[in-house]
Amino acid sequence: MTTHSHTLTIAGQPLHYTDQGQGNTLVFIHGLLGNKVQWQSQIDALKANYRCIAIDLWGHGDSQTMPENTANLKDIASQLLSMLTALNINSCSLISLGTGCAIASEMALLSPKNINALVMINGFIGFEPEVNCVKYQGMLDEVQLNNGISTALAKQIATLFFNTQAQKTAVKTDTVTNAVTNEIESASVDSQISDKAMAALAQQLTEINAVQLSALVKFVPMAIYKRDTLEDVERFCLPSLILASNNNKLRTPLEAYLMQDTLDGSQLTQIPNAGHWVHLEQAEQLKQLISQFLQQH
Repeated sequence: MTTHSHTLTIAGQPLHYTDQGQGNTLVFIHGLLGNKVQWQSQIDALKANYRCIAIDLWGHGDSQTMPENTANLKDIASQLLSMLTALNINSCSLISLGTGCAIASEMALLSPKNINALVMINGFIGFEPEVNCVKYQGMLDEVQLNNGISTALAKQIATLFFNTQAQKTAVKTDTVTNAVTNEIESASVDSQISDKAMAALAQQLTEINAVQLSALVKFVPMAIYKRDTLEDVERFCLPSLILASNNNKLRTPLEAYLMQDTLDGSQLTQIPNAGHWVHLEQAEQLKQLISQFLQQH
């Protein structure tokens, strides 16, 4: 099935998405600075048994604008639910990453009867730690001051999304045992994936046009200063899978454990040799984990 983008007008603005496969519906929600195309490896593995819809959030990918009345992630969650209604989708499971996890949790709270299961990858649905808010606000201030993202800042941001530890692991002598050699070769492959993806993200950030930048600048504070949905998770009555990368520069293992402790019946799995964008770095392992969870539920 073609992967070309479809468009729906939501709250007066075009929202882009892909729609592939058939069966029970899975909705893929990327995080800050991501896009719908990044999920393609997972979708290719799942579309034989599921209808897979991947969305470009406002200010990301092909969805370069944002409705004027959008004030927070809860508004975005409501808009995505409106999109599902327009597509006559009454029941779905959500596959989310990063900021997408907070949006997915808002969707589950707004429309619990329509959400069957929730996969949250490298996200945190509580308040953003203050130290992170200060750091990210500083980056945002620089972007607004310069009316764009400089090459230096783009490289700095891109590095945060990947497992650069793999690059260090890959530098070894050839006198090691076969087992360690295999591990090193695997780390080298991971490193190549990370290097290529980091360069692509950095270039993408420097090339953002004025229209998209305006929407992105509105989106970022919503992600940084999101509300604490952990306070409402006792209302969650759905199977939940929490996935956390072990070399994530943007989220901590403590946050993943806190979510597991708070969400009754949730599962937590840590993914080795991966950074924040694990769906790119460890695509095969992520496909297996998601498939197993969906089969169970």
